[in-house]
Amino acid sequence: MLGTKVELKLLFLCVLMSCALGLVGCSAETATSDKPKPVHTMLVEEKEQPLRLEYFGITDSWETKKYSFKVAGKIAKIHIIEGQKIEKGQLLAELDKTDLQFALKAAEYTKAKAESAALNAQSFYEKVKVLQENGAASQQELELAQLDWEVKEADYRQAQVDYEYKASMLKDANLFADMNGYVVEILSREGEITAAGYPVVVVRSQEQVVNVGLSEEDVQKVKIGTKAVLLPVGDDKQELKGEVSLIEQIPDPASRTYNAEILIIGNPAANDLYLGSTCRVLLEVGTVRGIWIPLSAIQNDGEDYVYVVREQRAWRQNVKLIDVQDSQVRVEGLKNGDILVKSGMKNLFEGCPVTEGDEKDE
Repeated sequence: MLGTKVELKLLFLCVLMSCALGLVGCSAETATSDKPKPVHTMLVEEKEQPLRLEYFGITDSWETKKYSFKVAGKIAKIHIIEGQKIEKGQLLAELDKTDLQFALKAAEYTKAKAESAALNAQSFYEKVKVLQENGAASQQELELAQLDWEVKEADYRQAQVDYEYKASMLKDANLFADMNGYVVEILSREGEITAAGYPVVVVRSQEQVVNVGLSEEDVQKVKIGTKAVLLPVGDDKQELKGEVSLIEQIPDPASRTYNAEILIIGNPAANDLYLGSTCRVLLEVGTVRGIWIPLSAIQNDGEDYVYVVREQRAWRQNVKLIDVQDSQVRVEGLKNGDILVKSGMKNLFEGCPVTEGDEKDE
């Protein structure tokens, strides 16, 4: 009987100790839960944000031109190399001028001879005219003198045309650039014979464009003159400006997209992009007003939600995503004046106390 009483006392003490330990544990847990969690917040405000369409495009030349000689001949000298930057009026290549110079000299001699003959025929006609007026020459002699003068004058005009043509041929033996740009390709070499009109040098203009394929939906939103921001892939520091200069009206048969040509403007360095390089293209098609928040503030557990702060506690608020522009997202479900938790959401739960702290998630 005594043993039983002792055992009951021991059991009672154990129960008391367990309860005490449980209360201590609950107190510790409550203390931990009540400790405010550091977060970083922002005031939610309705505002306008640029509405952009994002695409990737390929860099190309605004204009590519093939230069050729107007006359056939042997290429004497090529003055440029592939990849070289050239300026308007710069000499690109020239033909051997020996034969052309001889031809011009011959034409010059023929012109001078014809001019002399025409002047002599004119002088003879004027003398015969005086004699005819004084009765010393017949009308027929006057008409023959006039006819000879007209023939000689026609020969002179023909010789003059031939001389100018030969001078033009000699001038055309030099090939000049008519725009600023870059040498893309040299198709002939020094010493080769080239035919008239056969391409010798290919030059691209200094101006460059970026081509993008617009969807059927987006092509309705883009107009000639629409502004664009161009971000060369692999170069985070370079941001270029451009505007739409051409929109093709017929879609590509394979992709069913409409090609838009965006002319790079403003920055001369922008025209040094490699042909065929990729650019991220942001087409500015207007603005849209709404609640814009950082994309990083959005949480998801099957539904999109954020945390807002009311009375120094975090509360879950479901939201609907409408538009995404870079790192910003337009949402429904928030209102002006809400306090949004934009960082420090990792360990938050419904109703937990928060305090403004650093942006590091715990």
